[in-house]
Amino acid sequence: MSESLNWIPILSIEKTRTLETIKVYIISISNKKTQSLLKLLDSKFPLKDLYFLKRIQKLNQSHNQLIVCKECDIDLESLNTILNEFEDYSIDIIEVSKYPALTRSQFDDWRLLWPMTFHITPHQDELNLSESQSADFYFTKLSLLDPKLNHGMIVNPKSNTIVTETEMNSKHPLNHTVMLLINNVSQLQLQRADELNASGKRKSSLEDYLCNGFDLYIANEPCTMCTMALVHSRIRRVFYVNSYKYGALGSQYQFHTHESLNHHFQVWKRKCDE
Repeated sequence: MSESLNWIPILSIEKTRTLETIKVYIISISNKKTQSLLKLLDSKFPLKDLYFLKRIQKLNQSHNQLIVCKECDIDLESLNTILNEFEDYSIDIIEVSKYPALTRSQFDDWRLLWPMTFHITPHQDELNLSESQSADFYFTKLSLLDPKLNHGMIVNPKSNTIVTETEMNSKHPLNHTVMLLINNVSQLQLQRADELNASGKRKSSLEDYLCNGFDLYIANEPCTMCTMALVHSRIRRVFYVNSYKYGALGSQYQFHTHESLNHHFQVWKRKCDE
């Protein structure tokens, strides 16, 4: 059960889109002939684009319904010709979901048109109670500061400690809070590496790469430049309070969800107080 009452996940367009439908042929046929028809349909009309839809649903005690294909794939006369070996069947055209369901709410709504599959990824878009309380704690720290300075902090969730924190301290176009935070992390890691090298205990590890495994808490939504820096630094999650009209994590874009990127992370926005 989700405990993220104060935080809204910023999801991809695919996860937030509403139902779009496509017309398909369905056949109603007796139980006895279902298996024979199923073999024919799997051979002639594999559900490539509609892989997420179940081929069969029960109509009543004696008959089943099977999806054939999209209406645009074949005309009705040609379809009947292919089915000429069967008798006592009926063909209808119905609307089904055009896309697979990626969230529970999509699944619950879209499957009402026709049964479909849905694979749950546990806690993918939810915070548990401990995570939500931790996010609320750091939000409280941010809320005490001037939002114009866009204070931010990098947090290690494993130890629940602040790795570094800062705010915009100049008008230099590159000195955004996120850029300063990542630079601070880099400097800390270089310092730590020097100490380990000096002691002969240095071990190379991907876990030591910049912000890998860390969370960002920040007052204002990051811009495009900062978002790409977060991608390359391997941030784990981002929590922000205020939207930004040119923001890249919800307002203008959802860069963290782009499939073409080699790293993805979760983003959460603080709910506005009513």
